[in-house]
Amino acid sequence: MQTEVMGSSWSLPVTRDRTPDGRLVYVVGGQRYVEVPLGGEDAYRFLGELRLEMGGADFRSFVELHRAQISAAVLWRLGLGPIPQAPEEPVVVERARAELKTLFKAA
Repeated sequence: MQTEVMGSSWSLPVTRDRTPDGRLVYVVGGQRYVEVPLGGEDAYRFLGELRLEMGGADFRSFVELHRAQISAAVLWRLGLGPIPQAPEEPVVVERARAELKTLFKAA
């Protein structure tokens, strides 16, 4: 059964605690909620959904405000940053060529 509340309502107090490994825990009504770090795919999905809910200018200003915490790959996938470049490693390329050359000689 649902109850309707008119006027101001009382909310449960929120306190903070820490896990043994130091992560922040929020305690609401006896229930403990631990912060979980997001990965790149989670951040992309969150920003994609946020983009649908916000106006264009608001979204761009939000991204600019948090640009330091958003990876280049996520910004690129959202169309807000340059194409990320893979670092060039000539040593790896030369080693791969040498291994292929040896493989083809053996064949």
